[in-house]
Amino acid sequence: MLEEMPALEPRVMSMALTDSKIRKLAAGVKDKKYPDGEGLYLLVTSKGSMLGRMRYRFQGKEKTLSFGKYPYISLADARDRRAWAKRQLAFGQDLRDLEQQQKAEGHSASANTLAVIAVELLEKLSDLLKVRFGAISYAKSQLGEISRIRRAFRGLQRVLYRT
Repeated sequence: MLEEMPALEPRVMSMALTDSKIRKLAAGVKDKKYPDGEGLYLLVTSKGSMLGRMRYRFQGKEKTLSFGKYPYISLADARDRRAWAKRQLAFGQDLRDLEQQQKAEGHSASANTLAVIAVELLEKLSDLLKVRFGAISYAKSQLGEISRIRRAFRGLQRVLYRT
């Protein structure tokens, strides 16, 4: 006859890492991973950096998501980010794609800001030069300088607005 199988106890996931444990960790000869659970781990490099990372699978491929350096990103923040990442994976979104989109949006926003500031600065400089070289005869003698500034302005505009 079949023997009864013992009832399996539900697995309780304990948080392996605490702030006090992390502070006691030291750099070794090799990089070492300290798991926290659900894919989150702390990577302690041979140079002493402590990096929060999460290992996950997307479409059958194993990938790694980096959360930042400890203590700048606390353990609680890393756990919150892990929960967010798990939700995004549940919706079928690749975390790397989301991260790259956010970086691209940040770069384009900062580039637009830089472009706007540079254009304003160059316009003010050209207005200042027009006032400074107000005398027609003197302006004609300085025409080469003004045209060089205009060419530089146009070149800067091309570089800033290039996509």
